[in-house]
Amino acid sequence: MARNEHGSGKLFPSKARTEFLALTHSRYNAMMKRLERKKLIDVGRPPFTKEEYRNHLLHAMGDRYDGFIQCRYCRGFFGVIDISADHEIPLIRRGSIGLDNIGYPCMRCNLRKGGMTPTEFLKMLGFLEREIPEARLDVLDRLEKAVAFMQKSVVNAAVIGELKKTGSWQIAQRATREHKKANKYGRGRFG
Repeated sequence: MARNEHGSGKLFPSKARTEFLALTHSRYNAMMKRLERKKLIDVGRPPFTKEEYRNHLLHAMGDRYDGFIQCRYCRGFFGVIDISADHEIPLIRRGSIGLDNIGYPCMRCNLRKGGMTPTEFLKMLGFLEREIPEARLDVLDRLEKAVAFMQKSVVNAAVIGELKKTGSWQIAQRATREHKKANKYGRGRFG
């Protein structure tokens, strides 16, 4: 079987390459926007280029567009679509914004890890496995949901802020109050 420039042995190496390029494009742009929003970098002055990011990730995937990465936490194997770019030492804890601080756990473990360092998260996983193995998955699922909720809250706060500037938020809130008031007094939809 023919291999592409990055060692892919799949029947459709160009599809794997296309998917890799599309995902890394959107993820890189989102990462840089987050860093700009948090004022960790100046607009238009990224700590590394998109090409450097792609090469870093591609190397972690065994230099194959269709390669896999073993998550350091759950030990599962994941392709590019199911991994996250994680600042291993969280930025809120003064972790580097450079590629030297980027790891690639699976998305679920990255959500569960949250603001912990890799060492802290591994210790927590070990504790759960030793001390409360029956509740381990429940605790991890709740942690994952809580972090996902908080991430959405941050995004929603930015959107709400923009809506408030235009006055749209206040109009929507007023309509919601009027709708609730109408339902309370039995007028409902046809009142």
